[in-house]
Amino acid sequence: MHVTTQGCRYLVDGLPRVDVNGYWAKQHDEVAPSTPHEQIKAHNTPERPRRYKGPYEVATWSGGAVAAVDCRRPNGDPDKDFTRFLIDVSTDAPLDEDPERAHEVLGKLAELVMAKVVGKLSCQEGSGPAG
Repeated sequence: MHVTTQGCRYLVDGLPRVDVNGYWAKQHDEVAPSTPHEQIKAHNTPERPRRYKGPYEVATWSGGAVAAVDCRRPNGDPDKDFTRFLIDVSTDAPLDEDPERAHEVLGKLAELVMAKVVGKLSCQEGSGPAG
């Protein structure tokens, strides 16, 4: 399989604050998360994810947000079955004290990252942002 995860870690004063990871997933995969809600559940949080309204499919919790977009890949691509791209934004310092602030800040960050990523994906005609 050629599908990999790529990401980055933002440091503040030398300490990790926010991790951003992107990866491909199969739609309706029975084994791996393929929706924002499923990926948040994989973080083992007891919180119920909240939908963040915007152009992409985004859900948040106090420790992060996950965005998803559908992107049909070229027929010759060995990983053509992986047609969803997810961005997982998480922090090691959840905003537990203010759930509304966490929802707005982390949801907006996931939207902004996804907007940049979508411009770099090579999606085929007939596919585009989920939402």
